[in-house]
Amino acid sequence: MLVTLARNARRRRERLDISLDELAARCGYPTIYLRDVEHGTAESPRRGFLDKLATALDTSIDDLLTDEPPVLRVIQGGRSAA
Repeated sequence: MLVTLARNARRRRERLDISLDELAARCGYPTIYLRDVEHGTAESPRRGFLDKLATALDTSIDDLLTDEPPVLRVIQGGRSAA
């Protein structure tokens, strides 16, 4: 769970083009804790933190904790269709 949360939180933050400092301001947690979350080294986060993180990242807790399916590329005529 922590690895999935780390990966998804960082990807989402980067998609929104916000810094860790800005995310910290949005969700009310220290930057260093958020860095630990993104590195997968934070203690198991509590529900309240996950709620605030998901809101700050404009997503859901489920999206933060769910593995994304692998991206499949379809090859047609020797070219990638992706």
